[in-house]
Amino acid sequence: MVKDKSRLTLLLLFLMAFAAMLLPFLYTSYPTSDDAWQHIQKAECYLRNGGFPLKAFYSISVEDCISYPNYPPLFDVILGFGSYFGMDFFARFFPSLLAAMAVFAFYPLARRFLDEKKALLATALAVFSPEYMVLGSTNAQPQILGIILSLLCFNYLLSMLEDTKNRNYAVNFILALIFSVLLFYSYTTYLGFTYFILLIVVLIRKRSDFIKHIALLAASTAILSMPMLIKYISFPPPNAGLGIAKKIVVDSYWYLIPIRVGLPALFLAFFSRMKTQHKKTIYPFVIFLVFVSFFQFIAPFPPTRNLAFLLFPLAILGADGWGHFVERIRLKRYYLHMTAVLVACSVIAGLFSAYYFVRLETATDSEYHASQWIISHPGKVATFNWGPFNYRADMQYNADIFGDLSGNIGRLGIDYVILTSKTPEIYRMPNEEAAERLSAYCREVFREDSAYIFDCRKA
Repeated sequence: MVKDKSRLTLLLLFLMAFAAMLLPFLYTSYPTSDDAWQHIQKAECYLRNGGFPLKAFYSISVEDCISYPNYPPLFDVILGFGSYFGMDFFARFFPSLLAAMAVFAFYPLARRFLDEKKALLATALAVFSPEYMVLGSTNAQPQILGIILSLLCFNYLLSMLEDTKNRNYAVNFILALIFSVLLFYSYTTYLGFTYFILLIVVLIRKRSDFIKHIALLAASTAILSMPMLIKYISFPPPNAGLGIAKKIVVDSYWYLIPIRVGLPALFLAFFSRMKTQHKKTIYPFVIFLVFVSFFQFIAPFPPTRNLAFLLFPLAILGADGWGHFVERIRLKRYYLHMTAVLVACSVIAGLFSAYYFVRLETATDSEYHASQWIISHPGKVATFNWGPFNYRADMQYNADIFGDLSGNIGRLGIDYVILTSKTPEIYRMPNEEAAERLSAYCREVFREDSAYIFDCRKA
């Protein structure tokens, strides 16, 4: 339980985190990243096909949208309620609110391992870390809700270990886990590994009497999740169902992993002097979230953003190690000042990372207008598979289209070619050069700032 004297500090931390997550509203107008558009489209698909919201949890008939069907429905169903507030607004506001609410899910868990001040420090280090700010700032990603549910699951687990007679913890654990598996991609792997880690915790803490409770929890979760499991495995491979988990490679941002998972916490974790009894619980927690980080992915690669799960156990170890680090460098008398600097630097790093990412991955006004033009002029489109162009038109993504421009246009039956701010990344040439080459075969029908649309249909 949160004591009265820390409630005000925790509330203040939540408000600061929420305000920080909402800052992109000041400098962007649209949902962040292509994933956000995908989840908006998925929510609109559920709304359009009737039976909302329950039908999305068991029926394939609602999955007729141009999107990856491997996403379990929970997050997109919640987004569907955004139709009452404005979908594009809700897809930015709701994830920001969720991300800030992790303060309340994480602090009670951190408090089990640390004293009050260290737990507050751990919470601040986690929610303002660069990767978490990138993941939560107006960014409609289901991993945010997954982090909160995972924290709740582990907290309920520890509560059950302490009080096996209290059935409320068991019920809460089952509900949190069911919500988790309705949210993530690799359903069966996630479910099985969760109980595997639970068993490890029990064996390490020598609580063999708790094994029967594990069996009951596993059976209850499996039975109640069965409708979703049946729907999930019925999707055809390769980009859905169980075929989704065939390939794992690290994405192109691998070299940023130490920074993105929170370099201060990662460094300070080595100075942790946590009690042995606490280590027996925190280490399985780390293993659990390491697994979740690398297995909750979209084919064919796991985005680095899933490493945000690791921030929370690292923050616990880092907050515990901070005092020992300050003492080691003989600056203990400046502990409060240095702690303030540490938190301030974490906040600044998180804000900058979110600003850089959001500006880079959010559509501009001209690109959004181009996407609206394409919607009103349907056809087969060649563009970089990104943002509002991702799932709202019939896209034909071809990175080598300029290798044989005339041949590719004819062979692929392309009606339109779109150039955006992402074009130089994929075609390796500025938009002006790409537009000049296209003008020899296609007619320019739209131009606004960096966005071009060429009509390549034969007159």
